[in-house]
Amino acid sequence: MWLSVTEKGWPAPAELGGKPFRGHHAHKPAGLDLADAALRDDVRTWLGALNDPPVIGADGGVAAHVRRLANRIRTEIGTDPPARAGARTPPPAGTAPMREVDRVLARRAVRVLSPDEGASNRLDRCLAAGLVTEVLAEELCSAWAWGFTEAGTPAAVVSYEAFAPLLATQLAQYLKLLTARPPAGRPPLAVVLTSLGWGNAPTHQNTDLAGALLARGGDCPVRVVFPTGARSAATRLDDLLDDRDVVATVVCSKQPLLDPPDPGGPAVGMRLRGAGADDATILAVGDVAVTEALAAMRLAAPHGVRIGVVALVEPGRLDGATLAAVREALAPPRPAVCVSWVAAHHLAAVYCAVRPAPTAWLGYRERWGATPWDTLAANGLTRWSLLSELRAAGCALPATLLKPPGADPGPLLPTDLSYEVRRL
Repeated sequence: MWLSVTEKGWPAPAELGGKPFRGHHAHKPAGLDLADAALRDDVRTWLGALNDPPVIGADGGVAAHVRRLANRIRTEIGTDPPARAGARTPPPAGTAPMREVDRVLARRAVRVLSPDEGASNRLDRCLAAGLVTEVLAEELCSAWAWGFTEAGTPAAVVSYEAFAPLLATQLAQYLKLLTARPPAGRPPLAVVLTSLGWGNAPTHQNTDLAGALLARGGDCPVRVVFPTGARSAATRLDDLLDDRDVVATVVCSKQPLLDPPDPGGPAVGMRLRGAGADDATILAVGDVAVTEALAAMRLAAPHGVRIGVVALVEPGRLDGATLAAVREALAPPRPAVCVSWVAAHHLAAVYCAVRPAPTAWLGYRERWGATPWDTLAANGLTRWSLLSELRAAGCALPATLLKPPGADPGPLLPTDLSYEVRRL
């Protein structure tokens, strides 16, 4: 490994036109007057030094020795690149929630501001319809979306969750505006957070924007929605786009997942069809967590253990009746565990409200692996992790279900699970 440590502003000169140009001076350099002959001489000398030996010839073309070097380079690209070590076969079933988000945005002709990766984020219909503007600058996308929204044009910023925190200050300012002025009937400023870190590299993992917006929910017109799957993402996004004078956020995956029905409401209950009272409960926030919770339900069912799942779809809008229903589903002494893709502390207030008794909170904690499954395992978010936590909480699960978090999951998306869904 070669580690280079350079001063900020390098390789610019230490001074330009007699003024410091490195270190902290490089961040916002003092005004440079290009009419200053001394400054022009400094710039000319610097650029000349960078071109020594000359890369650009006197005629403005690429120097001959550079062309000769380029001609020596050969790259062979096979038509079938080898699979990455540890990679697993893509799941045979399931729907990517972002496919449905794309369909809704295109149907409603929403202007999409995308800081790159529009195709990677499954925005195929929007791209084909010419609705997407891509520029690799999250703050610029946010500002343009703000402008479209204020002009009455529906707009959405679709971003990798890792880089979405760059929007936080602008969204906070817009929330101040919405809070201070009378209702103006503007369409929502929509934000879609996708490419969830469990299916990406370590640099593409940061769940903090969802937490920042949840923290403002009590005082500002902001909605943060965690759909349970693809159909849920479609219906919830449609609902958000019908709202007015609000920052509306959807957090969903672009990878295929289970797609349970969504009857609406801030919380949704799922239980084995025809079963008696649940023996344990998993409180899940987000589509990835719901898929793993349902997989845990499937693994426990043949052993006579009934695990119920409560999905908090819009945790910032738990009304009195819903809060009471969720509390009942999680009431001690029934063993329970809380799981989300976002860092658990972002949901601490909600968890404490619905289950005051000590409960394990599982969430993103800055861990990663070579594959999506390995990343889930490193963060303790797999079905095996959930079963282990439930057994530790007192659930009568057999020892055969106690496996390491990264053990072979079997079918990633179990299709032989019969369960019923209800609005809480």
